[in-house]
Amino acid sequence: MYTNAANHNNGVRNSWAKAQGSLHNWFERRKPAAMGYIDNVSRRWNQYTGYDEIIVLKDQVQLETTRLKTLQEQKNEAKDVYVRAVAQRSIAQRKINDLLSRKPTWNDTDLSEYTKLLHSEHSDAKAEEQSEQQYNTAETEMERGFDDLMRSVMRRYHEEHLWSDRIRSVSTYVSIGLGLLNVLIFIVALLFVEPYKRKKLAKTLEKRLVAGEETMHKEMHDALSDIDAHLGHLKDVLEGTPRRSKGTRALGETLPPPHKHNFPSISLGTWGTELMALFYTLRSYTTHFVQQIGLFSRSEQVNMTATATGLVVGGLFSWWIAVLLL
Repeated sequence: MYTNAANHNNGVRNSWAKAQGSLHNWFERRKPAAMGYIDNVSRRWNQYTGYDEIIVLKDQVQLETTRLKTLQEQKNEAKDVYVRAVAQRSIAQRKINDLLSRKPTWNDTDLSEYTKLLHSEHSDAKAEEQSEQQYNTAETEMERGFDDLMRSVMRRYHEEHLWSDRIRSVSTYVSIGLGLLNVLIFIVALLFVEPYKRKKLAKTLEKRLVAGEETMHKEMHDALSDIDAHLGHLKDVLEGTPRRSKGTRALGETLPPPHKHNFPSISLGTWGTELMALFYTLRSYTTHFVQQIGLFSRSEQVNMTATATGLVVGGLFSWWIAVLLL
């Protein structure tokens, strides 16, 4: 069991490692093309916005910086040469002054050394003069390179400032355009879309109301027809001449009562059975009608149904008593 779990884990790790390797290879293959595409898009965008000129100025600043470093190194080298030449001439002059200070005691060696020092002093003077000129030239070139660098930097920042101002102005115009577009969309929606939506909603509501009203009228018409039929049948039973009018169905054939009758079973054709059937039919249709309207809660519907049924039954009972008395 543990061996199978370990093999499964190893298989999952190997699959994951293969998937990672495949994904890495895919990225490596697509990377040059993606970088080339990004560079191309960036270059076109820079050309469109004018930022390519700033890139040229940046490259110029970089070149001027490199040139200034080179000139500074040349100046330092010329300065070192000049300092060495001055030091060498100073040493030669000190030796000459030392020999001149003991001139009365010269010998042939001192005379020969004095002659050599005079020749070397002349060459040292020339070397010092040349090194001084080179040092001055290098210092002048370095100052000129520094000035060129400052001008390049100033030109670059000036162009960047102009470019940023141009971008800000374009951004401002774009923002204004978007604001005007939003206002236009709002006006169009207010003048055209909203009235259309209101008309469509009104038509939909009107259709639903008309359909509901027609359904309610149809149900009420059917209920009233059934009630008229039951009343006519009840009248015939009470008068003792049971008969069925044309198109009238017997109780139970038209619409079955939605609730079970719990009153005791009496032989069909008696007035008690008809009266109880009428009572439950009225209660069923009244409840159904109130539920279709949907304006009252469940308890209110029950109360209204009971009240309406009581009124109808009381009226029928009063009418029956009046018929018997008369």
